[in-house]
Amino acid sequence: MSELVDFTLRLVRKTNDGFVFAPRARRGLRMALDDLFRAPVDKRKELVALLRLGAVFEKNHGAPGIARALVRWIAQDPRAVRALGIRSSRDVAEVRRRLARLGREAAPFAAPRHDASRPVGTVKLSAFLNPGQQQPRVPMKQRMGRPAAH
Repeated sequence: MSELVDFTLRLVRKTNDGFVFAPRARRGLRMALDDLFRAPVDKRKELVALLRLGAVFEKNHGAPGIARALVRWIAQDPRAVRALGIRSSRDVAEVRRRLARLGREAAPFAAPRHDASRPVGTVKLSAFLNPGQQQPRVPMKQRMGRPAAH
């Protein structure tokens, strides 16, 4: 997980009305962005991850206020706008629209399909259940007592 995203998650609070930013979150995020632009990291990647976080809060948790606040705060930082490849625009609303679109485009998170081959280098969850004992992969239909279709 991105350090910027991890830090931003610490600024989010869950209330009876849903997810909201803590009272001094804007100041904290501004300081985090200052640190980001001093660090030798891929600024665009970090900022896109932050916009993706906002889109996930909006889509999965019904918290559009988090996404709007992140877009607004990023749009107010010219360094961030430049790092995201958005040409300087005097129209703040246009910058916000582009940032929101960028967050939504990057947002799709999905679990792997059960019938897809696993990525190289991954470890099966069962390896953590019984360390040292690799359990063979068995198609779900066979586990359920049904013959696998070929």
